[in-house]
Amino acid sequence: MPIAGFLRSSIVSLTDSWILEIDPTVKENYGKVRAFGSLGWGISAIIIGKWIDSMGWTSLGYVHLVLSVILLLTVMSVKDVEKSSDPESKVTMTHLKSLLMNRNYIYIVTLFTLLFISMQMYAMFMPLLIEAKGGGQVEIGMFFMISSFSEIPMFFFTKKLIEKMRVTKILIISSVAFVIKLSIAAFAGQIFLLVSIGAMNIVTFTLTLFAAKQLVDEVSPDNLKTSAQTIAMSIYFGVSGFIAYNFGGLISDQIGIKSTLILQAAICLIAVAMSVRYHVRGLEKDHAVQVQKAIS
Repeated sequence: MPIAGFLRSSIVSLTDSWILEIDPTVKENYGKVRAFGSLGWGISAIIIGKWIDSMGWTSLGYVHLVLSVILLLTVMSVKDVEKSSDPESKVTMTHLKSLLMNRNYIYIVTLFTLLFISMQMYAMFMPLLIEAKGGGQVEIGMFFMISSFSEIPMFFFTKKLIEKMRVTKILIISSVAFVIKLSIAAFAGQIFLLVSIGAMNIVTFTLTLFAAKQLVDEVSPDNLKTSAQTIAMSIYFGVSGFIAYNFGGLISDQIGIKSTLILQAAICLIAVAMSVRYHVRGLEKDHAVQVQKAIS
């Protein structure tokens, strides 16, 4: 399970980076492209839930094999990212060192790693919580379907939202939503409530993902923006997945799932504080620039 979780998270970050670099049009319409991923996840969640209840887990392996082959053939048919022949565009160890010495970059990546660790632990524990309340594969499928379908509308409108609202403010909203969602999951006593909070993904996943990409881009040097995004995603998707799947189970075995979710909510409070601090710093910086312009 830990290895599978780590590989899954790494593939997500690698796929996103690949898609963003395939074509400028795709990059500009990332939200719409990503929405189809949520659509596929939602449809498969409810279908797979019913399949398992009627056909059993064993048959699911064959379904997964067929879909994997189709996916592999599809990936092989899509063009790869073209490597630039410009020597200036090549990333060296010096470039990477300068990136990792960027305090704002490290701050942002750390913040999102905290949020994504909580996100992945939440996704790992929710099926167990639903089963503990008497739910089955259908209810679990419904939870994941609601989670994924709720993301789709926001993927289409986040670009407009970012144009109207400061990204750091969006980050604060999504961080607070994480605390609320984890708290509800920890104390919910009914299957209906556990399944329904999947709808909060409209804020906790979609807005967080867009805020991450936007803020990483803002603090990265122009010649390292692509590498900065790839490295950041590999950390807040890949490393967070490794931590969540390795330590989530160990911690829950010691203190229970409910206490683990409460602990994660507390960690998200740290992310909220970091978000507010970064937002205030941005406002102060903008104010200083305006004052300097007024003086000159």
